[in-house]
Amino acid sequence: MQLMESRNRQIITYGCWKNFYNKNVCRRILLFLTTNVRMQKFVFYSVVLLVLSFSISACGNKKQKNDETGFEVTGEEVEIHNTPEQKGVVTDYEKLFSESETEILAQKCNSFFGKNAIPVAVMTNPGFGDYKSFTEFADAVSSKWQICNNDEGILFVISNNLGEIRMISCPKTESRISDEDFDYVINSVVYDAFRQSRFAEGIMNAIDYLDKKIKR
Repeated sequence: MQLMESRNRQIITYGCWKNFYNKNVCRRILLFLTTNVRMQKFVFYSVVLLVLSFSISACGNKKQKNDETGFEVTGEEVEIHNTPEQKGVVTDYEKLFSESETEILAQKCNSFFGKNAIPVAVMTNPGFGDYKSFTEFADAVSSKWQICNNDEGILFVISNNLGEIRMISCPKTESRISDEDFDYVINSVVYDAFRQSRFAEGIMNAIDYLDKKIKR
């Protein structure tokens, strides 16, 4: 298989769904403090509130920085590293989906391709191997699998073990789906399902949402 250099793609990250319970605990603590603060302890509680607020924001939905989305992984780099093989439309190395979920999810991806001429693939993996980051790993998977071979395509790369997801979209696909819709898919549609460990449902809901928003 001929490897192609990766193109500029929108890579959106969400990496803290596992800590949703802890976020709610922090919010309850904040509520308690703000309703029970006494004047003589105002300074102390203000510091506590500042620290807790920072912790909550750090645990929320995260978009990648520009320096994380601007790099490219070349075909040579993919050959050097241990990049997993594609086993189908749905490649579930982390075993997040049941057999029936895998079948339904594959049908959903194929249906989306039939309607919009945009291939969709899903990959799960417990880590990022010998790559420097999960972002670099996801881009390498996209390159090896030739997701953007015709400049159309969407790839979901998921790691429940790391609490990370990357959604990679190809150039022509980005012109048909807005950044706002991509953001909403990850930060709302996928997030709501993933925080309850409903991984297949989250991806299927994401595909359904994009199908409604895409420019035809």
